Order: sequence, then structure tokens, then C-alpha cells
Amino acid sequence: AAEVIGRIEHRDDVELGAKLTQLPLRVRKPAADQLAWAEALLSTEEAKAVKPSRPVIYARETQGLATYPETLPIALQALRIGDLTIASAPCEVFAVTGLTIKKESAAKATFTIELANGYGGYLPPQEQHEYGGYETWPARSSFLEVEAESRIRTTLLDLIRAVNGK
Repeated sequence: AAEVIGRIEHRDDVELGAKLTQLPLRVRKPAADQLAWAEALLSTEEAKAVKPSRPVIYARETQGLATYPETLPIALQALRIGDLTIASAPCEVFAVTGLTIKKESAAKATFTIELANGYGGYLPPQEQHEYGGYETWPARSSFLEVEAESRIRTTLLDLIRAVNGK
């Protein structure tokens, strides 16, 4: 840090910019058969165990998701500080998404901040839903529509262009 401090260029004339939008996204709500499964499982002795099994945990998550609205507004933001642009989303963004935003950005330097301005759960790219994994399982930690990542990425890139006048 001491070495880098000497190379920092201090400026008092940087251009600032900010754009914020609310992107409505669908929630992956459980179907009737999934709710019936959850209710049946949660009525068993297994559900009363001190340490719940994974199926019991996801049965609880299924019931929790059933209470969510059909859509949720997701706050997306781009901030410009001179040559630097920051893109933020309220989701846990996968590295590939952040790197794609950085590569396709209209700004000289770009980085992303996740879990900003709310909570949108995991944000797996669409192909990750085909592979599976806990980040894609419908739960209160992963509830947005399968296409959410591409819609959020596209919107953030539009906001980056807007704050950079491009």
C-alpha cells in the first residue's frame, strides 16, 4: 500500500455520473405439486429433527418461496467517477458475469459491486441452471427467473453506456 500511494494521481476535476433503474424480474415460484411435496414432507417426523435434512430444508424453502410476489423490482446502478465506472446489483454475481461486464463496458475501467441496494439472491448465468448446483435450486437464496442474469447484465451495460455518454 505504501508503494502504491506514491503513484496515485490526485485530481479535483473528474466527471461524475449516476444512473439507477428498477428492473422487474419474475420470481421462480413453486408449482402446486412442489408445494404438495413440501407440505407432505414437513408433516413427517423427519421434519422435526434438530438437524434438518437437505430435503426438509428445501421443503421449507419451497413454502417460503410460495409467499413471494410474482415479480420483484431489482435495483441496478452505474456510477461514474472520472474514468472509473462501478456497476452494482443486489445479487451474488458470478465471476463470469462480472468479467463479461468489464469486457463489454464502455468505460475505461469498470468493476462490479454485488449485494448492493437490496437482496436478489444468487445470479447464476442461464447455462448454470442446466448444470444444477445449490445456486440454481429454487429457494429464498436463488429465486429470480432463469433469464435474470442476462437481463441484469444487459441493463447494467446500458447504464454504463448512459453514465459514460455513449
